[in-house]
Amino acid sequence: MSRFSEKPLPDRDYLAMILRYEPTTGKLFWLRRPLSMFEASDHKTAEIACKAWNNKHADKEALTALRSGYPRGIIDGEHFTAHRVIWKWMTGEEPPEIDHIDGNRANNRWSNLRASTRAANNRNAKLRRDNQSGRVGIHFDKRRKYWIAQISIRGHVTHLGVFPTKEAASAARKAAEAIYDYHSNHGRNSNPAA
Repeated sequence: MSRFSEKPLPDRDYLAMILRYEPTTGKLFWLRRPLSMFEASDHKTAEIACKAWNNKHADKEALTALRSGYPRGIIDGEHFTAHRVIWKWMTGEEPPEIDHIDGNRANNRWSNLRASTRAANNRNAKLRRDNQSGRVGIHFDKRRKYWIAQISIRGHVTHLGVFPTKEAASAARKAAEAIYDYHSNHGRNSNPAA
């Protein structure tokens, strides 16, 4: 999921002319640019600009700067996230949102990307770092000494019940996730090494 302002991307033909994408690795590479893509300036000829650009960028990985975990970079003076560029490169379309299925924002393998909506993307979120129960959608009421389960449905929190054990609250939450089409990765640990 990306929260950067979403500018329209260049068209697919242009992206295919300047970038090469490897679906199995998820990496983009700059292609060698022809002289016709360069203009002379006060400081250098088109030939020199072309040679300098190709020496510096051609065949090197593109859009590798990270911001909030998303690889991104500049195309013709505009910042774009790599996963959006890849989607347009592969399909010619601009989806409203793209979900990284495994939750790894840097994993841009084609098999890990899917067109999504904000709501569907939120149903594939990792466990928040400040979660104290270790399970999304459940928490312990210390005063009353029971577990509470809830789930978000179309942006509204729905109460699923109170339970004597964490396991019972987790089971209720898991059952609700299946009913409301939450992804099986939803609630994965945000720190897999932990």
